[in-house]
Amino acid sequence: MVKRFLLVIITVLLVGSLTTPIVIADNLDNRIGTGLGNPYFAIKYGLSSKFSIERTGAFGSGIFAGGARLYYNFNVWVERESTLV
Repeated sequence: MVKRFLLVIITVLLVGSLTTPIVIADNLDNRIGTGLGNPYFAIKYGLSSKFSIERTGAFGSGIFAGGARLYYNFNVWVERESTLV
């Protein structure tokens, strides 16, 4: 039973990673993103095209857990003009 459950989870993660599009960040300056779940919330702010910060929190019956993250974008999409010679 446990092996079958793990196989299903691995398959779902594999298929999900293959079908998820790759997102290229072009300019994240001064952009705000939010996330809501049960029992989860997050707010993300783009400091620049390279750095973003995120504040997260989860809550339940009598408890609250919070955290923060700093993101670094390794692959910044830079649009360059092409010239014909």
